[in-house]
Amino acid sequence: MKEATQPQPSDYACFVFQEREQHYGEPDLVFAPETEETQEQVPSVEVHYWKAEPGCALNTFATLGMVDFPMPGMPHRAELEWSIDAVLDSEKEVAIAAFLANLANYPVCKGSGLDFWHVIPVNGVVPEFPSCRWIFFHPAFSDEGWDKSTYPPEELPVHILRVIPITDSEKQLLVDEGIVQLMRYFREFKIDFFKPR
Repeated sequence: MKEATQPQPSDYACFVFQEREQHYGEPDLVFAPETEETQEQVPSVEVHYWKAEPGCALNTFATLGMVDFPMPGMPHRAELEWSIDAVLDSEKEVAIAAFLANLANYPVCKGSGLDFWHVIPVNGVVPEFPSCRWIFFHPAFSDEGWDKSTYPPEELPVHILRVIPITDSEKQLLVDEGIVQLMRYFREFKIDFFKPR
């Protein structure tokens, strides 16, 4: 993963970028994937990065490019966002961006769509979250949050999926008892899923 220098996004990606810019402003950094001949069938996904600042402790990473590819069995397209409450050096930033870009390729590589409340396994280690082996996709965290848009020319829904790493036990709780119980568990045990664990 390297810093992007001159991105050439599609109309879909331009739409998402403009929507995102209205909510977050311009990113502090843009990371672009290394290109390899063996990965031509995989989406070229950038990762935009907003660093934590006074008044907002979260570092936010967001994909751009996943929206270009239809997902099997899904009427919508998607992009990912991941917010982390931690002090990150440049090496950690690059690792997180690379992980998120790879995660965005899941629908193409696995032939399976993604949506809110879905859970998928992780191959390898989640940066900053070594105890977590699953990714859970959450909608916006407040009623005012942004998690859906519609691309006007085609009335195409675009879902913004928030990435939450979870542990084996949390994943089992979600499967056995549902999302309400999982969120109650987070509250009762004061688990901050933005903080590394």
